[in-house]
Amino acid sequence: METNHLLSALGSVQDLAVLEELADVAATNQDSRLVEPLIGRLTEERVRADDDTFAAVCDALTALGVMEQLGNLNYKFRSTDLMPAEAVAALKQSAPHLPSTLFPEGSTSASYM
Repeated sequence: METNHLLSALGSVQDLAVLEELADVAATNQDSRLVEPLIGRLTEERVRADDDTFAAVCDALTALGVMEQLGNLNYKFRSTDLMPAEAVAALKQSAPHLPSTLFPEGSTSASYM
C-alpha cells in the first residue's frame, strides 16, 4: 500500500477491523510519518478498548521505535530520548489525551509535553 494512502486511511478509517489491518501494514512500513496518526488513534477510547486493534496499533508503534511491549497487551512509550524526533513531536500533541498507563513508571503524560 502506498504510504500516502496509508497515512490518510490511518487517520480516517472508522471500522476497527480495517484499522487493525492498516496498523499491521504500518508495522512493516518503517516510515516515521506513520507515527502521528497511530499515536492519534490511541487517544480514542474505542481503540484502546478493543484488544486486537489496540495491540495492532501498539505493535506498529513498537516497530517504529516509539513503544515497547512489556507483556501481553502491556505497552509503554519509550523514553523520548530513545524515540525518533517525529515521534516526540506527535506524542507531545497527544500526551494530554492518553492514559497514564501508556507511559513508563515514574513518569506522567505531562513529562512528555
